Amino acid sequence: MSETDFSAVLSAALAKHADRAESRQRPDDRQGSTPAAPPPDFAAQARAERVSRRVKAMAANGWERRPIEAARSEGYGEARVSGYLDALRRLDRSRLGGVVVLAGNPGSGKTAATARWAIMRDDHAPRFLRAAEFFRSSRYTREGDEGESRDRLLKRPALVLDDAGTEFADASGSYRTDLDELVDRFYADGRILVVTTNIVWATPRQRDAAKGGADEITFSDRYGERVVDRLRECGQWVSSSARSMRGAP
Repeated sequence: MSETDFSAVLSAALAKHADRAESRQRPDDRQGSTPAAPPPDFAAQARAERVSRRVKAMAANGWERRPIEAARSEGYGEARVSGYLDALRRLDRSRLGGVVVLAGNPGSGKTAATARWAIMRDDHAPRFLRAAEFFRSSRYTREGDEGESRDRLLKRPALVLDDAGTEFADASGSYRTDLDELVDRFYADGRILVVTTNIVWATPRQRDAAKGGADEITFSDRYGERVVDRLRECGQWVSSSARSMRGAP
């Protein structure tokens, strides 16, 4: 065999050996190869981390666990509460603050809608406070007091007052004065105030026009015409007659 023929045979043998080695390293397609893992979704990870940080900030600002869990669940349907969410998101877009009252029957999604808004907004988490707690709060911090003073609450950049109308109605009507001051202070400073209430109607006239029951209390019945007039001037009333969403998928 000539030197040329020997070189050709050697090259062919080496190539065949390389093919066999590669085939041993490669999974057999006939047995089904394991697909490569998809690349990590860094955008989704960033969103999840942001939501986690926001939820912690909300918890530190008085938000309760149940509305947060409802608002961040995969099955949460924004369409059911689109009127509430649109009004809340307009507050952020305006950059001028404002007052919004979310009214509706118990379980209509008011508190969960505020939680959804708080989770998704770009700005800081608002302070969350039950109305009964606000009206019980002391004007100034005193030794031995629990909770945040009224004076500090009135200085918050954004506040959600939940369940207005469930607080104790004292004979002197001081709760009316307190709410009037709250609305006035937030509006005057261009800050955000959100009030939720199970009182569906703002006034008897609105109730009667909608053919509501004559025995249904209105917001003006509860808090007086002065507060309702102030809301007409500087706020937005968003009402829903939707049935309860509690227990809905």
